Formats: sequence, C-alpha cells, structure tokens
Amino acid sequence: MAYGLIAHHFVNKRGLYLAVMNEIAREIAAVHLSRPPHDASLADQLRHVLRGHIAYIDSYGDSFVAFVRGNLGSDPQQRAAFDELRWQGVQRALLMLGITEPVPPVLRTALRGWVCYFDEMMIDRITHRDLDSEVLVELAIANLSATLQTTTRLDRAI
Repeated sequence: MAYGLIAHHFVNKRGLYLAVMNEIAREIAAVHLSRPPHDASLADQLRHVLRGHIAYIDSYGDSFVAFVRGNLGSDPQQRAAFDELRWQGVQRALLMLGITEPVPPVLRTALRGWVCYFDEMMIDRITHRDLDSEVLVELAIANLSATLQTTTRLDRAI
C-alpha cells in the first residue's frame, strides 16, 4: 500500500496501527454482545459469552497475543484502548449480575483481575493448543464464582 494512501486515511503508519487495534477491540466487544437464549440461566449466559470470545480469539490467536502482550506499556493510546476493552468486559459481567455504578472497589479490582486471568488462560491455550474450549469455559466460570464469593465476604454490602 502506498504511504500516500495511508497518510490520506490514517495520517501516518501509527494511525493505521491504532485503527487496526481499535477494530479488533470493536470486534471482540461485538462478540460479547451476542445474545444467549432468552431462558438461559446466568451461568449459561456467561458460558455463551465465553464460548463466543474463545471462538473469536481462536481464529485470531497470534493477533490476540500481540494485542495483549504487544508494547502496551509504551503506547498510551493502545494501552488506553486495551484497558477500555477490558473494562467493557467487566461492565458486561456486572450487568449480567445486576450490579450498577458505583462499583465497589473490591469488586472492581477483583473483576479486572478475572479478565486478566482469562486473557492469560487464552494465551496458554494458543501457545500449547492442548486444552478443550469447554474446559477453559468451566475453569473461567469456577474462578469467577470463587472471585465473586470472596468479594462478597470481604465487602458485605455487595
């Protein structure tokens, strides 16, 4: 692609790079918004979202690793986009649980950690290619359940 075309649409190569990263974030967010069956339990709704997320990431494994592990600390705009994507994941989980703003600090921190935990499990799956997606879904749900139980024990107002 000619640089002039890049400059015309994205100002520079960095603009193109950020546009691609933002598009990846939008695609992942769209996967999370797919509707589970209307009569699904809360756990099955979460399973539905996790299965879609896993399927999406499986189809873009190397890109996902680059997105998560890429020079996030050195590029404030990319870091901000990535943090926003993670926070949107936390907010979707909170909405499923019926929790609205303001989010108690212990819950906010715990759910941010859970999202990072899930990202790292995905990187392990991509790297080793030896874990069935349903096992990953159940690990994620069990960890989320334990995380939520712990937060309610630490903050009785939750």
